[in-house]
Amino acid sequence: VKEQFPLTKEAEKTVDEGRRELSKVFSGDSDKFVLVIGPCSADNEDAVKAAFEALANKYGLAGANALLAAAAK
Repeated sequence: VKEQFPLTKEAEKTVDEGRRELSKVFSGDSDKFVLVIGPCSADNEDAVKAAFEALANKYGLAGANALLAAAAK
């Protein structure tokens, strides 16, 4: 699959930046929180963002530093 559909340089950069951000959260170097949604619900970006905002509001985290990650299947 990687040979048939190689990542663009922009996509590679996005993946690398996301991994660095996640690493900072899990190592304690970031005060952000992570919400992982998916894989079934991650196909609609608007729905993912809405779910994220609803959970952030429910738990009093609205406006908090946050990192949104969609799980791959």
